[in-house]
Amino acid sequence: MCLYAEVHGFTVHIGATDPGGHGYNVVMKRAGLLVWGGNPWDDLSFDMGYFAESGSETSDLVLDALVADMQRTIEQIPGSRQLKTLQDP
Repeated sequence: MCLYAEVHGFTVHIGATDPGGHGYNVVMKRAGLLVWGGNPWDDLSFDMGYFAESGSETSDLVLDALVADMQRTIEQIPGSRQLKTLQDP
């Protein structure tokens, strides 16, 4: 995640969501765009959302490219499963 953030110009914060360290969330920010990831109810599942700020000039093409690169990043993690987008059934 940190390399992905660096490549795409995001600042990144990764933090635990419980005292046992089983859950965590990720927040990545850059001008006009926020990426949030986490799942407080299931530490084996991880949801990610890409949010363009109101008035931002972030296009759907840019968002699609970021999601596609995140998919490639996730595929490099041993034991990971496919990223599903909101458009997937």
